[in-house]
Amino acid sequence: FLPFRMLYARDLANLMMAGRCVSCSHIGLAGPRVMKTCAQMGLATGYAAALCKKHGATPREVGKKHIAELRRLVGYETAAAS
Repeated sequence: FLPFRMLYARDLANLMMAGRCVSCSHIGLAGPRVMKTCAQMGLATGYAAALCKKHGATPREVGKKHIAELRRLVGYETAAAS
């Protein structure tokens, strides 16, 4: 599993990205560049944007305060239980 914190910018409060633009080293990009993984990152980024709007929060705040809700939306609990 990839950490949510790699989907938002370190220096800009309201910028998220998905796909090959994520925050990681060239070595760390080996796994996330697979198409299915990129699609899941896009899904998580979209749900996180909705949570930002719903809670009036930044992506970083979603990662700290609302991560359980984000995990539920992307199906993390059901996938982890299988």
